[in-house]
Amino acid sequence: MENPQDLAHDPIAPAGRVPLLLSIRRVFGRGPVFMPSTHILLVEDDSGDAMIVREHLHEQRWHFQWTMAHARTLAQARELILQQPPDVILLDLTLPDSRGLETYSRMQRSAPHVPIVVLSGVSDEAVALSTIQLGAQDYIPKNELGALLLTRTIRYAIERNRIQVELAAALNNIKTLRGLLPICSRCKKIRDDRGYWQGVEDYICEHSDATFSHGMCPECAARFNEEIERLLNRPQTSPDE
Repeated sequence: MENPQDLAHDPIAPAGRVPLLLSIRRVFGRGPVFMPSTHILLVEDDSGDAMIVREHLHEQRWHFQWTMAHARTLAQARELILQQPPDVILLDLTLPDSRGLETYSRMQRSAPHVPIVVLSGVSDEAVALSTIQLGAQDYIPKNELGALLLTRTIRYAIERNRIQVELAAALNNIKTLRGLLPICSRCKKIRDDRGYWQGVEDYICEHSDATFSHGMCPECAARFNEEIERLLNRPQTSPDE
């Protein structure tokens, strides 16, 4: 039976065979530390470049636990995403079935919530920079690729993407009114989540992007005019009475 640690240390071990959790280093002499594994989808048609990526990751095996799936085309990448969603995608922009910005756009549509790091050649570095404006987390020129740079970029991309997703969800929850709103049938105040009663205007302003412009509906305007007319026509009383 194969030793799982041997597979983890083998830079050319087949994708998906590295265990999800491994004891890979010791801290303060207290025994093995288990680190969560990052599942990487490498989309790269060049076997040599794919091997370089694996070797760089292998160099950082004591600090960065990983598994990898490798696709040579965009079509293969989509199939692998369906089989096992990755934590991060390393994407070459020049593939047999797609090129340039189109590659990034199609990949992003296939995995909209997965951070993408573009691996750019010398000829497409300007295009790679444009992918940042479209939402890519980062890009690395292939001629500058190194073990530390690669693993650090992957970590930062995953963390930035996580924060962006959480912020978007929090903003959506804050700015959207949903569910049952306890409202007083007499004064029309609304009870918030903390148990406090607020005016309708204050509550809606706090929980949405709405603003108010004040006026009167026809019924209220009629009642208001009647009240004013009643006050104006009220008999005057003398100070001596």
